[in-house]
Formats: sequence, structure tokens, C-alpha cells
Amino acid sequence: MADARDVHHHVLLRMRGGAVRVARMLMDHHSGSWRTGLSFEIDDCGSACDTDPLYDSDRLCVAGAVGGHDPGASLVHVHGTQDWLGLLSSFSATARPFLITVHDCSLITGGCVYPVFCSHHLRNCEDPCPRCYPQSEMNRAQKLRAVSAAKPVLVSPSSWLATMLRREWPGASVRVIPNGVDLPLRNMTKAEARSRFGIAPSARVALFLAHGGAHAAYKGGDLVESLLARIAGMVPGTLGIVAGGGGGERREGLLTLPYLGGEQLEALLFAADVLVYPSLSDNHPLVVLEAMAHGLPVAAYAVGGIPEQVEQGKQGVLVPVMAEDKLVKAVATILNDASLAKAMGDSSREKAARHFTSARMARDYEKLYERMLRPSS
Repeated sequence: MADARDVHHHVLLRMRGGAVRVARMLMDHHSGSWRTGLSFEIDDCGSACDTDPLYDSDRLCVAGAVGGHDPGASLVHVHGTQDWLGLLSSFSATARPFLITVHDCSLITGGCVYPVFCSHHLRNCEDPCPRCYPQSEMNRAQKLRAVSAAKPVLVSPSSWLATMLRREWPGASVRVIPNGVDLPLRNMTKAEARSRFGIAPSARVALFLAHGGAHAAYKGGDLVESLLARIAGMVPGTLGIVAGGGGGERREGLLTLPYLGGEQLEALLFAADVLVYPSLSDNHPLVVLEAMAHGLPVAAYAVGGIPEQVEQGKQGVLVPVMAEDKLVKAVATILNDASLAKAMGDSSREKAARHFTSARMARDYEKLYERMLRPSS
């Protein structure tokens, strides 16, 4: 018989991205009475995982087998897949409890991770899809039916996406559990952090951070270099940093860095003065929470769940989506006003510690697991 306190996490990518980071934070912070396992569909680790004990117990699993994977676990927590239909069908014929944390909009669209400026999914996806997703309406309709048949518990990190999920499945169980992040283990001085990247102590540093860097399209990656150049034009001495993409490059006023983790990411966040986040759509981004946890003000578009993280004028400045002039002005204002930047940074750190920790997130999920495993009366 399965241990009633076993939970298995399933992710799409083994190493990178917000969904797998949430899964691994939950595994790290589950109380000792919970046994955990993790399976993945795509190995994006390469040699990085060969000698790291963190990844030793991970198991490759195709989407259509997730419902039967790790039979010793009494419930499965799904964080993503490349094949929603295959994954959902693997559960629909069983009574095995499972939940899905819906990290993006792919479950309710014909293919888009985020619809951004397309509203067809609110009615029927258009065929042919203007974004070239094949058979978009058929795929969307099949996913909606598959969720209805499999009856998972749905969790959204934001109220924004939870509202969309409830509109698609009025009778479904939809919970909101905000994301959390690990708080810094130690405070690093700005000078110490900057020395690691060769950044001048007097520089004003505007950071853009996203998986994919300048190629992170819906996160505004294609806009960020021009935005940072405009900011530097308004605030002399500004260094723009774009991190999360490919190899590193340094040129006048701009530093590009690859995907960073661990101590390198910690140092980068301590080195910056403001997070610039021109995402066109987002759920409850970890990068915003991490910036807040490190005492950074945030300048971002007011989209998706970001207003649930950042209060206007308190932890940063939010502007309407695609209002580039207002975003540039917001960043320049923060960089030019040290007392304002400090007040916003202090408020960010305090709010992250109060509401957005990984430990709190794990406790909230454990309460949900317990309810799911409680025998029906």
C-alpha cells in the first residue's frame, strides 16, 4: 500500500525554468514526514547534472506514463508537460489523486504559452492560428475536455490565472497558492557582489533577468537592449545587464551574461540597483520575487499576476504594457533617487519575507495534499 504521505513531482524541463524551480523548492522544504520524487520529460542538464547529487534520483518519464509512474507515491503533483493530452489521459482511467500547478496559459490555449495580445482563446481559437500553431482550436477543445474527464485539482500561483481557469471549468477545484522563493542565506555588500562581475562600485545597474535573456520574447527580451540604452541616455553611468541567455559579452554600457544559478545569481541580484521587467504577460514570476527578496525595486509592466506581487509605488513602479516611455522614466527615477530606491528595496525585502517564501509555499501545498488524501466522508 502506498505511503499516505508520499508525493511525486513531474516537470517538463529537468533543470531550467520557473516550474522546475518551484518543484525543487517544494521538495527541499517539504516537512520530513513527506517522501518526494521527481520525473522529467526533457533533460536540459547536459554534463551539469552528472556530478551533482541534487539530480541523482530524477527519472525520465514520458507524459503518457506519468499517471502510473512512481506507484509508491499516493499523489502526483504536475508542474508541466509537452503533451497535456497524453498526461491527462494517463490519469483519467485511474482514481489516483493528482494536482496541476498551472504555471502558464498553455492548458487553456491552442498552443500559446501566453496569449499576450490575442483573445481568441476566450471564445474559440482561430484556425489557421495567426501564430501558426497547428490545429489550434481542436487542440484547445481536446485539452478542455481532457481536464474535465481527469478532474485534477488545479492550482494557480496568481488570482489572475485562477480567474481564467474558473471561466474554462466552472465546476473545477481551483486554488490559489502564490509562488515563493528562498531568501538569501547571507547579505552581500554591493561592492563585494560587483567585484565578482567587474562592475564599478559607482555604476548604476539596471538588471534584466529572464530564462532566454534577450531571446525571451514574451518577457520583452527583444525590447530590453533598446530600453536599457534609453535609460543610460537619461542616467549617465548606467550599466545595463541582460542575464539568462547565451554566452557573456561586455560592451559600452551593457553586460550580457548566461543563465546563472546559485551563488552567481545571488551576487548578481545584490549587485543591481533595480530590476527592469518588461514582460508582456506573466503569471507569478519568480524573478520578480527573487529581486524583492534581495532588496531590489522593480520596474515592470502591470500585466498578469505581477500587480499581486508589486504594489504600485511601494516595492517599485508598474506601468501599462508597452508604455516604453513610462517604463524608461520609472527606471530613471529609481536610479536617480537613492532614498526612493532604498525605501522601495526595503519594502520589497520585507514583503518577500512576509508573504513570498518557499517555506510558506511548501506549507500551503502540504495543507492541500492533506485535504486531497483525507478519506471522503
